[in-house]
Amino acid sequence: MTTTYRFLLVFLLVLLLTSFFLPWGFAYGNGSIAALGWLGANAMIGEKAIIASSNVLTAVYAFAYLGMIFYKKWARALLTMTALLGGLAIPLYGMSVQSGYEAMFGYFATLGDGLIIALSFFSELRFKFSKAG
Repeated sequence: MTTTYRFLLVFLLVLLLTSFFLPWGFAYGNGSIAALGWLGANAMIGEKAIIASSNVLTAVYAFAYLGMIFYKKWARALLTMTALLGGLAIPLYGMSVQSGYEAMFGYFATLGDGLIIALSFFSELRFKFSKAG
C-alpha cells in the first residue's frame, strides 16, 4: 500500500508540473481560437488575479504532495483544504475553456487527489500520519 500511495503522489506531482509548464498551444486548433476568447468571461476576479491564484494553487499543491510523501499531518490538512477550497473557488474564475488534454489532466488529478485523501484518512496509512511529526 505504501509503495502504491507514494507512486500515486509522485505521479500527481509530475502531472501537476507537466500541466503547469506544458506549452498548451499544441492542444488548440484554429477552430478553438474563438472559444478561447470566452476564457474568464463573467469572472468575479480579474485576469491578473486568476493567473496569480493559479500559480499559487500550483505551488500549494506541489508543497502538499511533497509533504504527503513524508506523511506530514500538515500536508494532509493542506491538501484536503486546498482541494475543497479550490473546488469552491471555481465559480470565481468565470467561463472555463479547456482542450481535451487539459480536461484529461484535470480529471486524473481530481481522481488522484480524492484517492490520496481517502487513503490518508481511511486506510492503514492513517497511522503513519498520527506518528509523523
